Amino acid sequence: MAFRFQRRIRLFPGLRLNLSKSGVGVSTGVRGARVSAGRRGIWSSVGAPGTGMSFRKKHGAGQSTRRPGTPPQTGKNPGGSGTEPGQSIPLEIEWKTDGSPPVVRNAQTGQAFSAEDAQTLLRSNRQAVIDQALARVDEIEQSLDSKINIHAETPAPGDRESLIAPPEFDEPKPAAPNPESPGLLTRLVPAWRRKFDDRRAERLHRWKLDLEAWDSRRVKHEAQAARFQASCNRAAEGDPDASEDVLEMLIEGLDWPYETEASLEIIKDELHLEVDLPEIEDLPTGQPRFNQRDLILSEQPLSQRAQRMNYARHVHAIAVRLLGMSFAALPWLQSVVISGFSQRLDKTTGHTRDEYLYSVRADRPRWEAINFDKLAELDPIDVLEPFEHNRNMTKTGIFRPIEPLD
Repeated sequence: MAFRFQRRIRLFPGLRLNLSKSGVGVSTGVRGARVSAGRRGIWSSVGAPGTGMSFRKKHGAGQSTRRPGTPPQTGKNPGGSGTEPGQSIPLEIEWKTDGSPPVVRNAQTGQAFSAEDAQTLLRSNRQAVIDQALARVDEIEQSLDSKINIHAETPAPGDRESLIAPPEFDEPKPAAPNPESPGLLTRLVPAWRRKFDDRRAERLHRWKLDLEAWDSRRVKHEAQAARFQASCNRAAEGDPDASEDVLEMLIEGLDWPYETEASLEIIKDELHLEVDLPEIEDLPTGQPRFNQRDLILSEQPLSQRAQRMNYARHVHAIAVRLLGMSFAALPWLQSVVISGFSQRLDKTTGHTRDEYLYSVRADRPRWEAINFDKLAELDPIDVLEPFEHNRNMTKTGIFRPIEPLD
């Protein structure tokens, strides 16, 4: 597609003769929208009347005039993506981590280039491609790190108000359909007018249904928020049932990166948490690696030790996150016992059984001594070390089953 200037001679209403260096053609249509045919094929154009300028698009086969194998210019479209060859276009690169070449698309149309053209484009824009790939590697690594070290978002003991604040209902209200007036012909032709009125009535009806559904969700959200706030008020006063309800709702609202479930019970001023931890197989087994020579993004396998240590940090980060949430939500709570277990295969019976990996009793005074401003920089394994705990883990992240604390 391109903006061009042309000189046209009007032969008679609706038909024009187009003169250019490439030959003679004819065009037909109305002011501002025309179809032309000439030596280079059939084109449609939408113009700005009075300026001589039009926006053109070629139709049918032969849209690309590039000879096979002719490399494109840097940042230029080699053809086959819905625009004219040689035109500068924004590129969209979809990186894959399985070692296969990336998919290159025309960012305007979403259409993918052929493998040959994609490689030509990548190599002709090599430095920009490398920069983007390395940024993608950083993005993947940061995402994996945030999933493993979820303790970084642990609330401090004094963060109760922000923790229990109900989320706002942020779903946008459905917009009313734009007012539309019938054109002259529609007003004059009864059948067209009926169709116009029917379409307008249908749009209005759908909008009213969407609005009713939106309002119903809003009212439900506000009612749930009010019930939660009432439970939080009772929990702050020490009501054990309300306290359990609040913690259950907070835990259910957590977006765990890997499957994690928790059950709880309050006994006097102590909370007992049982956590069904994710399995080590759930965590990533590789890390991204970019080959700058071949412009290929792949996944490099992690060592067994690295996988075990990532798992160890993650399951301890779960404990830190839940401890922080519990102490922040219930200001009267004095201690929390949290025990994490995993499903392991019993080699003597062939059945799966629960095996506890750690059990920690955290007291409020020592918990409040932690510098939560620096928590993201701390290893969650080290964070739990000062507290009473039962854990049998080697320096390389191998867990052996233990008995949970009472």
